[in-house]
Amino acid sequence: MGATCLVRKSERFLRGGESPQGLAVVLADVSGRSFGRAARFDLQGMVYSQLISGMPLVEIVDAVNRFFTYKHIGEKYATMIITRLRNDGDLEYVNCGHVPPVWICGNEVLRPSHGNLPVGLIAEATTRRSLPDEGGRSADPGD
Repeated sequence: MGATCLVRKSERFLRGGESPQGLAVVLADVSGRSFGRAARFDLQGMVYSQLISGMPLVEIVDAVNRFFTYKHIGEKYATMIITRLRNDGDLEYVNCGHVPPVWICGNEVLRPSHGNLPVGLIAEATTRRSLPDEGGRSADPGD
C-alpha cells in the first residue's frame, strides 16, 4: 500500500493499494504525538494485514476498536475512514469520526445518513458500513 503522511499534534496516515476485493484507501488520525506514533504503527499493521486477507470493512474496524479500547484503555483513539472500490464497481466505506464525505452526482449533493464513533472510545460500539447509493440513487460514472 502507498504513501504515509505525518501531521503535527497527531499521527495521521493515508494509505492506498490493492486488496483481493479491489482498491482500498485508508485515512486515519491517531490522537497524540509521541505515544500516538506507536499507536499509528499498530493501526497501520492491523488494517493492512486485514485488508489483504479480504476481511469485510466493518470487521476490520471492529477489530481495531477492540484493540485500541483494550490496549490503550481510554488513552488513545483514532478517527478513520476506510473505503474500497470493489472489483464489481461498487464503492463501500466505513467512516469512524472523520468529516463525512459528500457525493456530488450531477446537480445533486448527497450526504451520508450516519457515521460511526472514532475507534478506541467504547469497546461495545457498533459499526455500520455505508454505500453512496443508500438513498436509492445510484452513482453514475463521473460523479
